[in-house]
Amino acid sequence: MSQHAQNQELAEKTEKKRARNLRQKKRINARRRLTQILYQWQITGDKPHRVLDLFVEYSDEQDDNYDKEYFELAYQEITSRREELDALIEKYAKRATDEIDPVEHAILWIGFYEILYRPDIHNTVVINEAVELVKLFGAVDTSYRFINEILDKCAKNLSAEQNSGS
Repeated sequence: MSQHAQNQELAEKTEKKRARNLRQKKRINARRRLTQILYQWQITGDKPHRVLDLFVEYSDEQDDNYDKEYFELAYQEITSRREELDALIEKYAKRATDEIDPVEHAILWIGFYEILYRPDIHNTVVINEAVELVKLFGAVDTSYRFINEILDKCAKNLSAEQNSGS
């Protein structure tokens, strides 16, 4: 292989890595926004579309450094599946969702949504990102353990069910 071909191949690999890193950063930023809007939805008690409208209105319109498609789909799915997600959260947390801190609750919604409905996102990534979110937004220094434990149980249980064919 010529030097030129090697340089071209290296440039292509570098560009692919840069693009992948940018997509990952945008997804991380989308999860941060999602945590904030889900928290706001819980606190205000407004209809999901109203919270989204206000959130978008007061967000920086120039900010496109997040995965908008993921954000909008995840918000719509989580808000429409609230009862189902809450039942699963209560099952694995062994406590009522109204006893869970609103920030932790928002992060658990995101985690359960991704584990259940986003097979394109590996469960390890889901759990790691949830732990990072709770470290960033959580009220208690030990909240990350709670989030990690619950999402890990869900992921392992789901994996066991899939492997057994249930």
